[in-house]
Amino acid sequence: NFDRVGDTLYMREDSKPSDGYTGTEALYAGYSMVDFGVGDFRIITGVRLEDNRIQLNGFYSNGIVANINYHTFDVLPALNLIYKLGDNTNIRSSASQTLTRPTFRELAPFEFYNFNDLVVVRGNTGLQRTLVQNYDLRFETFMSSNEVFSIGGFFKSFVNPIEETLSGETGGKPDRTWQNSNGVATNWGAEIELRKTIGDFLFSTNVSLVNSQITVSQGNNTETRTMWGQSPYSVNCGLYYTNVDLGTSVNLSYNRVGRRIVSVAQLGRFPDLEVDGSSPHWYEEPRDLVDVTITQNILSGFDCKITVKDILNQALYWKQGDRIVQSNVFGTT
Repeated sequence: NFDRVGDTLYMREDSKPSDGYTGTEALYAGYSMVDFGVGDFRIITGVRLEDNRIQLNGFYSNGIVANINYHTFDVLPALNLIYKLGDNTNIRSSASQTLTRPTFRELAPFEFYNFNDLVVVRGNTGLQRTLVQNYDLRFETFMSSNEVFSIGGFFKSFVNPIEETLSGETGGKPDRTWQNSNGVATNWGAEIELRKTIGDFLFSTNVSLVNSQITVSQGNNTETRTMWGQSPYSVNCGLYYTNVDLGTSVNLSYNRVGRRIVSVAQLGRFPDLEVDGSSPHWYEEPRDLVDVTITQNILSGFDCKITVKDILNQALYWKQGDRIVQSNVFGTT
């Protein structure tokens, strides 16, 4: 740090024990699976066993030692059922138990000041893993070897979902950490995929619609909202042109995701916003991404390729209510 005392400008080394941590993780796993057919049905089922231990040593910001020994044992079953409607058409259904573990960064009490987002970031030693139940149903048909149309629905249930949270303040700025939401979260929706060839062109698209919901309680306040990081929709499109005789290929891609929470605010911390009915959370606003790649064969074994990314160069905005808390223009590459 540079500071001024009287007429002196001095430099002070300001490291603390909480500026770092050490950690190890050991995972032992095994699985058993069977794959068999009964008439027009194909059944794939099995179970995976996971024994995991996370050990982490560090310090809290007040200098107190933090020693974490987090051990879990999980039984993760899965079932896939495929019904063959025809030579090129299937109905697929699946059910499975999965999980998400906290990372070292999320667990460690290690803290630092994020100069990009203007927040103090620290981990949470009390995090628990997230258990996820997944259910899917899909219809798919293959028109040719590289053509497909599929439509499906899905449902997911999350126990102890981990969310990035704004909590407390240091020096007038919000702190950022990670917390388990004290409620069961759900995601359900539909997905459509299409790949179609027309002459030298291949069109590909994937569209997902997601309804996300979680109810959390913070003190005397209860809120029902979408999950952290979950967009209500995502759109991916690609148009590919290939001319074998000319040795030319052109790939054009487009992506857009819906408005999503990037930091959850503690209820009651922003009364001016909440009294007007505005959400106190930080949201990432949608933007359109367009990339193009052109490849031309010059000689045998020699290609020339040019790629242009983020052609539209739209700004990224994070907003809290109507206030912009962060913006960034990444530039066209």
